[in-house]
Amino acid sequence: MAGTTEADAAKARSGLLKALGEAMLGRPLTPEEDAGLLAACHALPPDPILNDVVKLLLQPTPAQVEALATTPEAHAAGVREVALRLSELVNGRLAGMFDSRSTLQLSPQGGVIDLSAAWSEPATRAPILAASLSWLTTALAQGSGHPTYVVVDEAWQVLERGIDFLRATAKLARSLGISLLLIMHHPADLSAAGDEGSAVARRAEALLSDVGTVVVFGDPTPIPPAVASALDLSERETELIKQFERGRCLVAIGSRHQLVDVVLSEQESRLTDTDTTMAQAV
Repeated sequence: MAGTTEADAAKARSGLLKALGEAMLGRPLTPEEDAGLLAACHALPPDPILNDVVKLLLQPTPAQVEALATTPEAHAAGVREVALRLSELVNGRLAGMFDSRSTLQLSPQGGVIDLSAAWSEPATRAPILAASLSWLTTALAQGSGHPTYVVVDEAWQVLERGIDFLRATAKLARSLGISLLLIMHHPADLSAAGDEGSAVARRAEALLSDVGTVVVFGDPTPIPPAVASALDLSERETELIKQFERGRCLVAIGSRHQLVDVVLSEQESRLTDTDTTMAQAV
């Protein structure tokens, strides 16, 4: 990316690796693991692949060790668990998905990254979404610079184990003229980032505060108070949302809130119909 320094590139890569590592570990990284990933990213060769990171974590260079004021043995022990879990993306059950450079090219007309084939394996969802979003953002950064929409369906999967990465991606998208759309089934899905009041949950709420436009359709599921507060929804609005008929939504743009009825044309109805399989089964 034009104007991006090596330090910027290392920080961006460590953000993605952190999201991948947390998704594979099923927990937040320790400070030592987090720092170890960043040090490894500073030591990467040009045009690196994931296996280069794994090698640098397991066999750190003197520069990595010096940067962290530790010993090779202590460093290797401190990052061994995350290194081994990342190696699963290279040599384990997910080999072939993350272990080489991408061969895809982004079409100017747009496209769809279909991850449904991997959806039956819960452990793969978050790392696949994070890696795909990173690749897509990078590809768009190298494009023409025209305004572009990036739509992330099932975004709660990234929130669960990659909230920091998603926030960084959202901020980068602004500078690139990208409109990032996050789609979830329920407002309560936003609480998937962590327990209420936790540090991770607070970062998820900060992400919501950065969102420029929120569209909430009818949902009988109660909206958690912290989520309602982050979305600036009043108690009356949260009650109305539970009673909305199909097609009615609440659109919040900054401090302006408006009820909207969405009316689809015949063509739009066909494009958005997700009940085909259920209808055929009846």
